[in-house]
Amino acid sequence: MRRPILARTGALAALALLLVGSSLAARPVPPCHALQAKAFPAYGVVDGPPAVAVWRDIDLKDGAGCRGALRGRMELVVALAGRFRGPRSIEAMAQHFGAISQTQGLRYWSVTDDDWRTLLSEAFALAGPDVGRRRSDFSAAEMLSGRALHSAQRDTRSTDLNLVRLVGRRVDAQRLVVESANVTPIRFLFVVLYPSEALRAIHVLDQLEPGLWGYYAVSTVRSGTLESDEKSFINRADAFYRFLARVPSDRNPPLAP
Repeated sequence: MRRPILARTGALAALALLLVGSSLAARPVPPCHALQAKAFPAYGVVDGPPAVAVWRDIDLKDGAGCRGALRGRMELVVALAGRFRGPRSIEAMAQHFGAISQTQGLRYWSVTDDDWRTLLSEAFALAGPDVGRRRSDFSAAEMLSGRALHSAQRDTRSTDLNLVRLVGRRVDAQRLVVESANVTPIRFLFVVLYPSEALRAIHVLDQLEPGLWGYYAVSTVRSGTLESDEKSFINRADAFYRFLARVPSDRNPPLAP
């Protein structure tokens, strides 16, 4: 199994020497309450760049590290962990997470273009699993309900509107967990880039103290898909982190240049 790679200040650095013999190197470890001190990667500095770890060709074992539905063989796994100052209630954070329309126009650093590029040209909430049922953004109560919610996104690297499923739930007074997956295949012209359910992620938001949030996300690409670029996935994940932290998505430097 390949060892993870960690990014903190925009440069990718190999951690082979640091992680030899460490069980934490084997897989991402979200900061569950019982595992808070063992989380990997650990949170980055407050209001600074998040820490990032990357794995290739990894088997995420059942039930390990409270990763929800992220189980099975993965072609690529990106874990991102950061801390930022934000609202003082879980309801306010849940409502911001559910503001799907505000993610339209987010930008990320494209390694291919060597420039900032729009990530989503369209993004809106749906009243059900049908891209024709556009509605207003999700409320905090909906994001905390544990019910399956759906949104539509048009990624500028794909052709069609993509249907995404979100399931958010309140774990306790300080914690929100959201799982996401692509419902429809993601295509470029007539080529399927990622089959249905190939892209899954879990987002964990913890209020560490009043007004200070920890964010830990694990994004995965299931095995059997096209080989995916690590830096692209890091920068896309960072674009959403910046959205949650309310900082410009195209603020220099990029996390993975």
